[in-house]
Amino acid sequence: MLHYIKDTTVTLYCTFEQVPVGPIDPVDPKVSIWHDGVQVVADTPLNKISTGYYSVDWLVSVDPGDYVALYSGIIDGQYSQGTDNFDVAIGVVPVLPNFYCSWDDIKAILLGLDVGDIPDTIDNRVSEQYIPMIKHEIDGYCRTNFNETTLVEFLDGSKTEKIVLTRRPIIEIQKCVLRVIPSISWYTFKRWRNVNVIDSEGNTVAVQGGPEPIGNAQPPYTGGEGVDYNWDPEIDKADLFVDCANGFLVIPPRILYLEMQAIPFWNYTFLQGNKNVEIGYTYGYTETNFPWDLRMAAARLVAIQILLVKGLSVAGAGASSISLDGVSRSLGTTAYAGTMEMLKQQAYLTLDRYRRIDIS
Repeated sequence: MLHYIKDTTVTLYCTFEQVPVGPIDPVDPKVSIWHDGVQVVADTPLNKISTGYYSVDWLVSVDPGDYVALYSGIIDGQYSQGTDNFDVAIGVVPVLPNFYCSWDDIKAILLGLDVGDIPDTIDNRVSEQYIPMIKHEIDGYCRTNFNETTLVEFLDGSKTEKIVLTRRPIIEIQKCVLRVIPSISWYTFKRWRNVNVIDSEGNTVAVQGGPEPIGNAQPPYTGGEGVDYNWDPEIDKADLFVDCANGFLVIPPRILYLEMQAIPFWNYTFLQGNKNVEIGYTYGYTETNFPWDLRMAAARLVAIQILLVKGLSVAGAGASSISLDGVSRSLGTTAYAGTMEMLKQQAYLTLDRYRRIDIS
C-alpha cells in the first residue's frame, strides 16, 4: 500500500499492458479516487509518459483514511481497469534537499514493476528509515553532504593566491579572515565578488554579485530585481573572488583600493601558516536547484531497499545458500537481483561525478 500525506502534491503512476503484447496505449486513460465505495475525486485524464505508462499529479486534499485509485481505459474496444490502494495521513514528509529524494521520485524508478504486494509496514519505513539512510550513504561515498549547510572552518594558508574550500558549491561567504598566526589578524576581506555561479550540471548555485554596495546589504552586492548592474568596472574594486561552483577563493593580483592605504607589504597571497585562514560560508543546494540526477541516484538506492523487501516476500523466508560438509550449496539469487544491480550501477555512475577528493 502506498502512503500519502494530506495537502501535498503527489504523482500517481499506472501501467496498461496486454498479454502477450506488453505495454499498450489505451483509449481515454483516466483515474478516479474512491473511499468506502464512494467516488471522492472525479475522473481525471492521465498523461502519457511512454507506451503503456501514464501519470498525473494530484493534490491530496482528501481526509485521512484508506483509498483506492481506479485506473481505466479502452483497449481493443474492451473496458480495462486496475487499482492501487493507498492511505492518507496528516504528517511531515521528507523535504528536499534535506533527504535528497521523495516518494514520488522512488515511484518513478519503480514504474512498470508490480509493487502492489509490498507490505503496508514498509511505507513509514521508507520515509523514516530508508530515505535518511540513503542520504547518509551518499554523503559518506561522496565525502560531502549536498543539503544547504553553514560552517566556519580554519584552513592552512596556501602560500598562493588561491585556496580550496572543503565543501562546494558555495552559496555565499559570510566572512574571510587572513591571519599571521591564528591569534593575529593580517587582513579581513570585505569586498568579495561571486564568479562562476553556474555549476557543471547547469544549476545556478549562487547570486552573481560585486563588491560595490547598493543600499544597506552584505556582499556580494547585487543590483536587485530589475536593476541593470554594471559588473565589469566592479572587478577592480574586489579584494576576493569567490568561485562558487568549484569551491575556491582567489585573491586578485592587485587590490586597488588598498594601494593608497598604509598596509604592510603583502604579495596578495594566502600567507603560509597553520590554520591561519578563517572562512565562514554556506554551501550546498536548495530545494529550487537540487540536481535532478542526484535525486534520481538517491531514489534508485532507496528503490533497491524496497525491491529487496519485495524479493524476500516473493521468495519466502529462509537462506539463499547453505553449507553441507563444508561445501556451499546455492539455492538461487534474490528476486529482482538483476534489477537491483542495474539500479545500483546507474546510481553510482551519477555519484562518481559528485564525489570529492578528500582534502586534509
